[in-house]
Amino acid sequence: MDSQELKVSEMKHLIYIAFLTLTALSVGCEPGIEIALGDPAVGEMAAVEKVDSFGNQIVNEVAGLPAWSDRDVAGLRDEIIDTIDDIEIYLATLNNPFENLSELHPKYHRLSGMDREQVEIAVGEMEFVLGNFLGQAIVRDIDVSDLIDLDDAELVNEAVSISIADHLDFHESYLDSLDLDGPAIPITTPSGSYTKTSLSPGMTVISSATTVWSADGTDDAFSDIPIGFNFNFFPQDGYGDQTQVRVSSNGYLTFFQEGGDMLDGVDPANLAITDTSAPDGFIAGWWDDLIMMTSQGNTDKVTYNLSGAVGSRQFTVEFYSVSRSGGSTSDWHFFQMVLFEADNSIELILSTDWAADTADNATIGIEDFSGADGDCGPNCTNTNSTASPNNYRFVPVGTVCGDGVTEGTEDCDDSGESATCDDDCTFVSCSDGNTNTTAGEACDDSNTVDCDGCRGDCSAIETGCGDGFICTPEECDDLNIITGDGCDDICEVEDGWDCTGEPSTCDETGSDTDADTDTDTDSDTDSDTDADTDSDSDADSDSDSDSDSDSDSDSNSLTTESCACSSPGGTRINSLLHVLASLLD
Repeated sequence: MDSQELKVSEMKHLIYIAFLTLTALSVGCEPGIEIALGDPAVGEMAAVEKVDSFGNQIVNEVAGLPAWSDRDVAGLRDEIIDTIDDIEIYLATLNNPFENLSELHPKYHRLSGMDREQVEIAVGEMEFVLGNFLGQAIVRDIDVSDLIDLDDAELVNEAVSISIADHLDFHESYLDSLDLDGPAIPITTPSGSYTKTSLSPGMTVISSATTVWSADGTDDAFSDIPIGFNFNFFPQDGYGDQTQVRVSSNGYLTFFQEGGDMLDGVDPANLAITDTSAPDGFIAGWWDDLIMMTSQGNTDKVTYNLSGAVGSRQFTVEFYSVSRSGGSTSDWHFFQMVLFEADNSIELILSTDWAADTADNATIGIEDFSGADGDCGPNCTNTNSTASPNNYRFVPVGTVCGDGVTEGTEDCDDSGESATCDDDCTFVSCSDGNTNTTAGEACDDSNTVDCDGCRGDCSAIETGCGDGFICTPEECDDLNIITGDGCDDICEVEDGWDCTGEPSTCDETGSDTDADTDTDTDSDTDSDTDADTDSDSDADSDSDSDSDSDSDSDSNSLTTESCACSSPGGTRINSLLHVLASLLD
C-alpha cells in the first residue's frame, strides 16, 4: 500500500469511528432527529430563543455555519437518500443494455444519449456530492447511520472518503478564516467599499433548496428571487436595502430593483470588472456562457436556499454541475454566491470539484451600480479559464461592529452593548429581537405583544401564574401561587374576594359587609323601638364581636402563613424562575 492509499485508508477509518460515535450516542433516538453532542444547554437555548425564516425553532448551531431547524436537518437526510439512490441507478446502467434503461426506472430518462464514459463521470460527481453531505452530517453532529453503512466498500469508496475528508478540512479552514488574527487577512479592495479576504477553496452543497432550472436546456435566461431579508449592496453608493435578486443562468446575479443596466440578466458575453456597459450592480460567481444540459453527467441545475436564524440568515444561489454552452460533454462547474444578513457581506464560493472546459473564460467578482467601481476575485479580467485557487469574502468597509467607530450602515457603535446601542450596532428598540440588558430589557421576542412569554415593553419575562401579569385564562396574579389570599394557586379569584391590578391586590368582600351592618345597627338603635333594638343590638354586637375576633384570628394566621410561604417559598421560587428565564435569554 503506497502513502496515498494509506492516507485514504486512515481517513476512512477516522470517518468510520466518527459515525460509530454518533450512532452510540443516538441510541433511543428516532431516525432523522438531530443529535446534539455539545452542551445540551446550548441546544435548549436555541430551541427556545431562535427561529428560522419559516418560524421553525433552531435545533442545530455550529460555528461558521447557518443555524438549522428540523426542516434543514430533514433536508440534508433527504439529499443523502436521493444521492445514494442516484448513484445506485447510474451504476446499474453499467450492467444493462442502454436501450432498456427506461424500463428499469423513471429516472433513467436522464441517461438517454449518454455513453458508458459519461455515466462513469456522472457517478464520480455524485460521489463527491455524497461525501460532501456526509461531511456536513459529521460537522453538525447529525446521526445518519440509519441511512448509510460506512462499511459498504462499494458505496463508501475512495472517492466518497476523500470528499468527506475534504469537507472536514474545508470547514476547519473556514473557521480559521473567521478569526481576523488568523492566516486569512482581509485587505481593503480597490473600490474602497469592501475588505476582501481570500479563503480556502471548497463548498458546502446546499440542501432544502428551491430549484430554479434543472437539466432542461435553459440558456440565457433569468429568474427574479426574493432574498428573504434586507440586503445593502455597495452601501456607500446609498441605494439602500435590496429585497430581491435577478439570477442569470450565466452565473451572475443583479439587483434589478434599481432598474437601468441592473435589469440585464441574460448576457452571455461576460465583461471585465469594471465596465459601465450592462449589466451593472452585479455579483459574479462564475459569469460565463453557461447552460443547463439535459443529459450530461450529473444533473445541471440552479437552486437557492435561505437558512439560519432570523437576524443572521444566509441567502445562497448555487450553480450545481452546470456546463459551458458549446463546450465538451465532460465539463462541470459547482459554485455559489452567498449574501449575509448580519453584516451585508458577500462570499463567492467555488468548489474543488471542478472540470474546466477549454472554452471557459469567466468573470469573478462584484461591480457597483454605476459600473465604474468594483472588486474582483482572483483578478479583474473576463478570461478566467481554470478553477479559482480561493473563495472570496467581501465585507463592507465601516461595518466592523464593535470597533467603537460609527461608520457605514451602523446606527451606533459603543464597542459593545450600551444603554442606547445594541451589540449589533443598531439603536436600542424593544421588538428588534435583540435583548439589551444594559438598557433594562429582560427579553425581546421581536414584537410588542403581552402574554407571549415576554412583556410587550420588554421589561420582564412572563413565566405564568405567579409572575404578577394577568394572561388568559388567569383572573388574577398576586406574585405567588398560594391559596387563601384571594388569588389561588392557578390564578383564579377565590370566593369572597375581589382582586384588581397587576400584580393583583386582593381584598375580602366580607369586610365591607361588616361595616355596613354596624352602621345599620346604630341607626336602628336610635329608632322608637329602643328595647328591641337594644337587645338586638347587644346580641348582634356580641355576635359581631365573636365573629370579628374569629375573623381577626384567622386573618392573622393567614397573614403569618402567607409571609412564611410567599417570602421564603412562593416569591423565592418565582424569583428563581425569573432569574433562570433571564439566563436563558
